[in-house]
Amino acid sequence: MHSDLRYMNLSRLCTSPDYLSQLRKDVFVMIRQLGPPTFFVTFTSVESKWLPLLKCLYDLNSKKLGLSIPYDKLEPKDVVDLIQCDPITCAQYYSHHMRSLHTLCMKDNSIFGHLLYFFFDIKFQSRGSQHDHGLLWVANAPIYSLDSNNAIENFADKKYIY
Repeated sequence: MHSDLRYMNLSRLCTSPDYLSQLRKDVFVMIRQLGPPTFFVTFTSVESKWLPLLKCLYDLNSKKLGLSIPYDKLEPKDVVDLIQCDPITCAQYYSHHMRSLHTLCMKDNSIFGHLLYFFFDIKFQSRGSQHDHGLLWVANAPIYSLDSNNAIENFADKKYIY
């Protein structure tokens, strides 16, 4: 009985082998039922380039870090200190952007075309920043093993994706 409870709890922990095994099975089922995905995408955060995030971090943490110059004039080391000082705000900011991107992707004729299905997995880099890996199935997309290389290249070129 106790081992079953541990398994149930560990299977929900996103770094556990049980969770990753189930995730892998889910992806394999999607590929088996839907065919190969049209795109594999990776999105990552660039906290040091997002001025609204830096302003927010500055307003929250500048006194604690002893910063007196304006946030848009900070040295790179100070920017890194701001980001490392408040990883929760950085993660929430990135998550908000990703939710907005997911909403945009689900609209017809979005960035990728008419999206039929998608799958995203969130990971954290060693420095603590989030990044997402995704599989996207787009309507009327050429299929790698069935269509010609020219058809695939033309489709990808139309979508401006590199």
